[in-house]
Amino acid sequence: MNITIPVATICAALILAPAAAAAPGDDVFLRDVANAGIHEFPYPLIQEGHSICHTLDLGPSGGGYVPDMADRMASAFRQWLTHQQVADLIVASVVAYCPNHRDALNF
Repeated sequence: MNITIPVATICAALILAPAAAAAPGDDVFLRDVANAGIHEFPYPLIQEGHSICHTLDLGPSGGGYVPDMADRMASAFRQWLTHQQVADLIVASVVAYCPNHRDALNF
């Protein structure tokens, strides 16, 4: 009987505890990269998505910058991702995390 009360209390706490929520945009981002055939661990992908947006925040937008970034990333990730997957990763990052850079996607 002493074991039943603590177990019941723990079970109730687990059931009633709020579920951990993903950060805004994470679900959309992970869905889009999965649709692109990228099935790596979510946390590093999410970090990479934010890093892409940070890079876009620092650099010039529009004409030529995103294709150059895609070429550099494709070279760096060539063992894991195709050039198309890198482009899809950039698009998913912008859609989910930095829609203010949508104009840079004209490549």
